[in-house]
Amino acid sequence: MRAGSAGSRWWSGDYARWLVADTLGSAAAGVHMIATPLLALAVTGDPALAGVVGAATSATVVLATLPSGMIADRYPRRPVMVWGALATAAAYGTGVVLYSAGVLGTLPLVAVAAGGALAATLSAGATSAALRQIVPADRLPQAMSVTQGRDAAISLGAGPAAGALFALLPILPWLLSAVAQVGKGAASALLSQALDPGAPEADPPGRLQWLTAGLRVLLRVRLLGGLAVVAGVLNFAGSGVVLAVILGLRVDGQSPQVVGLTGTAMGAGALLGAVISGLCVSRVATGRLLIGGFLVQALALGSLPLVTAPAFTLLGLFVAFCAVPSVNAAAIGFVMAITPTRLQGRVGSAVSMLSLATTPAATLLAGWGVAEFGMRATVGAFAASFAVAILLAMASRIRSIPKPEAWERYGERHAGDLQD
Repeated sequence: MRAGSAGSRWWSGDYARWLVADTLGSAAAGVHMIATPLLALAVTGDPALAGVVGAATSATVVLATLPSGMIADRYPRRPVMVWGALATAAAYGTGVVLYSAGVLGTLPLVAVAAGGALAATLSAGATSAALRQIVPADRLPQAMSVTQGRDAAISLGAGPAAGALFALLPILPWLLSAVAQVGKGAASALLSQALDPGAPEADPPGRLQWLTAGLRVLLRVRLLGGLAVVAGVLNFAGSGVVLAVILGLRVDGQSPQVVGLTGTAMGAGALLGAVISGLCVSRVATGRLLIGGFLVQALALGSLPLVTAPAFTLLGLFVAFCAVPSVNAAAIGFVMAITPTRLQGRVGSAVSMLSLATTPAATLLAGWGVAEFGMRATVGAFAASFAVAILLAMASRIRSIPKPEAWERYGERHAGDLQD
């Protein structure tokens, strides 16, 4: 169904098929998020080396994010989704084979984890951009809220599933992720449209200009650039806290099942937040909503160094992630609403690249910090970074982003800057 189709049926047809495909991909990612640090710690025996594995994967994601947008805006998005999912499944499957053969050391683990991240990231831009073609612009806040709630529901089960499967056999979560990626490829193949992005108004003279079109938009529209920078600070803090908690609990002797509950805590918080996110996003000015969400996360995660029992650590994660659905739905929905269809992939990937650029450093520092100073000191240092994000947001135009009803008018006022 095209973006301009009847609003009463926006949720059916291709949107339903897209949602199934994206849900399977998210399930694979949710299991992978918990299982891979555990597997890295089991293979290397060292939290710092486990952080190196995470940093290599994160760096691969960052490097592949910008080309992902170019691919999404250059080629039909359905086949990119299909082949990306199958290539990701192949990488995970290779890891399963190597582990079964007893040869999955640190370097092979880095290679297969980075290979899976590369395939998944190169096709991620097409998956995100496809949603804008399938769902009408005025329904994007609802669609994004559904996606956030879906991700939260997956987190509820993905963490315990990863922990339980890891306890049975450490490589089983990877096998489940590979199967889910095959399912994503099959569901993507069922989309009725090829989802061609359309030809650009003026073909740039070189591939570099085409590749960097999204970055140029961020430079011209300072608000989008500011959002990307703030997101980078938030991702640094959030990814560092989560990895430090996962590694720290395991180093402290907690079972894989208890470690898996971190995903449940985050998912439960996000699920509760998703219940009210649609109402929050539609009724509260987006700028105020973002700053309020940052503040909730800062207070909740800042409390973690003050507690010792795992139950209170999980409670802090639960409260922090209550704010995530509203923040993500508002920020992502705003970017998608004001960006022309032909630029969706490149602008989205430019925002993602800048926001993820800090993640490799965060994973390295989290592993090193847990090994040297312990979980609580490391978590406290990362949580302090949220204060930086709040100050940046309050000092920029982010605070003045309007409600969703005015998003498209904002895009129209900046139409000249939103060009390739």
